[in-house]
Amino acid sequence: ILLAAWGLSRLLGLLAGALPFLRTPAVATALALFLAAAGFALSDWNAFRDAHYGTVRHILDRHVKMGLWVSFNVAAETRIATNVPGTIGYYGTRPVLDMKGAVSPDVLPLIGDLPALVSLLDEKNVGYIITTREEFEVVNVNPLVTSDINQVGIIEAFRYIPTRTHIMSQSASALNMEAVQLMQEKRFKAASNVLERSLREDPESSRSRTLLALAQLQAEDTASAIGNLRGALTLHPHFAPAMVPLGDLLIRRQEWDEGMKLLETAVRLFPQSAQAKASLEAAREILHEDSLRARGGGTYSFTIER
Repeated sequence: ILLAAWGLSRLLGLLAGALPFLRTPAVATALALFLAAAGFALSDWNAFRDAHYGTVRHILDRHVKMGLWVSFNVAAETRIATNVPGTIGYYGTRPVLDMKGAVSPDVLPLIGDLPALVSLLDEKNVGYIITTREEFEVVNVNPLVTSDINQVGIIEAFRYIPTRTHIMSQSASALNMEAVQLMQEKRFKAASNVLERSLREDPESSRSRTLLALAQLQAEDTASAIGNLRGALTLHPHFAPAMVPLGDLLIRRQEWDEGMKLLETAVRLFPQSAQAKASLEAAREILHEDSLRARGGGTYSFTIER
């Protein structure tokens, strides 16, 4: 810093010798401030550039790609409910209903009234719903397309099916996020308590019930976990995150038919799921060993959890 200040004073001295008007203290001070600001701006240019690139990349990889998906996969007159109407409307070229009200004034009086918003979606004959999960978390139907779930700002597209497609309350979504953090810290009892609060806020979420079941399994409350996994599948019959752990539990209880059916369905619906494939392969191995044991061959060491 001292060296930079010395260099700047030398530069100003040289300029003052060549340009007499710079000998005025006010002008010299102003020029010094300008040069200092320019120097700081240039020194931070790479950081500004990287931040700007990251923002643009985030929008391109999520919102713009989703808008382009709409343009190729959604019928021209189909209305889409979304909280990102700019990119979805521009790139998707479909009518949109802005769930935050910026371009849909009839939504503004409904802000904070989720049941009224859902009624409006039904009234407007919405066909799809596209939302960022942190603002409007949609459950009970599988997404048609989603951004990278390992990156912040998950955006998903769903068919909007009245009475089936469910928008979670924001308070319940926030409680779920808190519970996931607790589970990562292995505080499973505390996570269960938070998830029970979430379900009191919003009892219609298959995701909340599945998270609660996973926390209960870690706390060795198998009976409650099975009940919640079955409850999740009642709300969302094709929800692989509930199908796989329930299938695993049923196989361990030797309820072969239902357990295998769940695991096979999970793999068929989500062939990209490594967890579903691993569980199905393990179940087939258990069945094979059990068959050998029944015929008097091989060994069987699988422990049934009761």
